[in-house]
Amino acid sequence: YGAVDVEDGDTVFSQATQGAPCITDFQAFGFCTYTGLQSFNPLEVNSPFITGNTQTYGLAVSGGGEQMTYYLSGQFDDDKGVYEINKLRHATLRANATAHLGPNFDLTVNSSYGQNRLRLPQNDNNVRGVIPTGILGLVFDDPQNHGFQFQQPANIFAINTQQNTERYTGSATATWRPLRWLSVLGVTGLDFANRIDQELIPTYLDNGVTSRFADDSIGQRTSNPFQTFIYTLNASATATYGLRPGLSGSSTIGSQYSQDYVHGTFAFGKNLSPGTGSINGATEQFAAGESTTKDIILGAYGQEQLNWRDKLYLSGTIRIDKNNSFGTNFKSIVYPGAGVSWVLGNESFFPKQNWISQTRLRAAYGESGQQPGFRDAVAYYAPVAVHADNIDQASFTHGNIGDPNLKPERTGETELGFDAGFLHDRAGAELTYYTGGTKNEILQVPVAPSTGFGLNSQYINAGRILRHGVELSLRATPIQTQSTS
Repeated sequence: YGAVDVEDGDTVFSQATQGAPCITDFQAFGFCTYTGLQSFNPLEVNSPFITGNTQTYGLAVSGGGEQMTYYLSGQFDDDKGVYEINKLRHATLRANATAHLGPNFDLTVNSSYGQNRLRLPQNDNNVRGVIPTGILGLVFDDPQNHGFQFQQPANIFAINTQQNTERYTGSATATWRPLRWLSVLGVTGLDFANRIDQELIPTYLDNGVTSRFADDSIGQRTSNPFQTFIYTLNASATATYGLRPGLSGSSTIGSQYSQDYVHGTFAFGKNLSPGTGSINGATEQFAAGESTTKDIILGAYGQEQLNWRDKLYLSGTIRIDKNNSFGTNFKSIVYPGAGVSWVLGNESFFPKQNWISQTRLRAAYGESGQQPGFRDAVAYYAPVAVHADNIDQASFTHGNIGDPNLKPERTGETELGFDAGFLHDRAGAELTYYTGGTKNEILQVPVAPSTGFGLNSQYINAGRILRHGVELSLRATPIQTQSTS
């Protein structure tokens, strides 16, 4: 490094001895003379790293008798990363019980509660991260930032980024066998999650530590709490019977209800009052938002299966779904399905070979669907704040154009296959040809400005996908031994 002052008219160029390298351009103009190379790594000399560790503690108890069994467990995990602030604490409690309330009635209850407390470091591709500010740091140990470029670790570790979650899952399953050939099943469940994402960049007091990035020193606060509720209720009845010697069947009917409700708020503010960690102390750029979604699915289904002497299997299914995300002009959708499987190896006319253990031909067709997104089919206005007459006023704008004819995507596929096992099933092959596609694909298409809507796109059923292919699967167990004692 060298230093020189060059005066050109009224302009004075000054190159400091420390803090600014003598780059090629400066040398060409004679501003400085290269005299040596200086290097310094703040990540090594002023290392911000520590040795991480993990601790796990758990306890489980199980027991019961003929009428009831139970299982209880708890676990606590305490993890610390390579930064002092990077911590994760996780606690889980579980309780399961099964009761035989009668000769034909069983009840099982499962429940679980988990809690996470996670503090995240500033990391990865982030100018507030410790590693980037060290890699891009200075070539000397300056007294203010100790060689770090944008922030020194003391300021970075003062940024408090957390994700705190609680989650509860619970279910109850009841099985009733009123008749020898009839079984009734009922399942209900709840999945609740509470998640709070928050970040605090505190105001930097007069502690001799400076911030070289943006306006971090004035402080900012983000708080985004979200709650999710998933309710499920399923009920089904299955009858098994023999139609004639060698021919048996089973019939199943059922219904399903599911509700997925998500609610969250967003809040942000800057220029915090010194010492506060609350958005209440923000004085600039305060912003708030809210999000709510509610998806409800109601379905009914039926299934029939037939078995002829363990040689020929036939099945047929049908499902009907209603969803609150469908367009108002579309009420429900039907998904059919059917399959056949023929075990050739069990037929008397099939040649018996020691090296062939089983052979099967199969064919199937089925349909499924993908529902539209929440409110994609609904036309609505969205509230906004506008500035008019020198004041902020409540107003509305187009939230979504909607499509009353919007329906779910429908996917259908046909499969033809052949399965074979060899050498007492130590080797096998499966060959499948499939063809099908998706119609009524939901696409986001542009909207002409001449329509008068202040939106750029609309969701409609406008796409179609075709596909076909061949799948081949080979398996083998070349070596198989028996243990000796």
